[in-house]
Amino acid sequence: MVKLFCPQCKSKYDMARGDSSDATREVHDAGEQCPRCANKKSPPFESKSLPQLRYVFRMEVRLEDYTGAVNAYLVEEDVGDMFPDLPATNLFVDHACRESLHKRLCFLCGGKNPFDAPVPSMKSYSRPWFDCCVKSYYVGGKPKKSSDKRQVAYRIFDTSLKPLC
Repeated sequence: MVKLFCPQCKSKYDMARGDSSDATREVHDAGEQCPRCANKKSPPFESKSLPQLRYVFRMEVRLEDYTGAVNAYLVEEDVGDMFPDLPATNLFVDHACRESLHKRLCFLCGGKNPFDAPVPSMKSYSRPWFDCCVKSYYVGGKPKKSSDKRQVAYRIFDTSLKPLC
């Protein structure tokens, strides 16, 4: 859901969990310099010139209606529209933010825990209806020739959740 991201080289990293599981894998934290960019620089270099890692949201959302289903990504700048006042942070450490995100995801899943077993089809499961904007794009850019095959992905944008009051 939340990853560390380098704005220069676009690399994504796991974040520190804040427990003993960190000892077995390479992890990073926000504000650290990007290790990939640091390895590309040849010494001597100014450490201040290296980009710093920052937290970003990235989640995949399954959207269904009577026409079918599609998996769409919800990414950093679009999360601010959909979940206002929810900062990208280390969810292993920031329990209040994690709980707030969990409540919002439960709302989207009709009160069910979004991390439970796979959700049944729409016919047997009641979820809230909402309007959202979805755009399609080619992974890796637009094909150069009509015979080139590229994977199509979907992204949610310009969508907000408002309470029904």
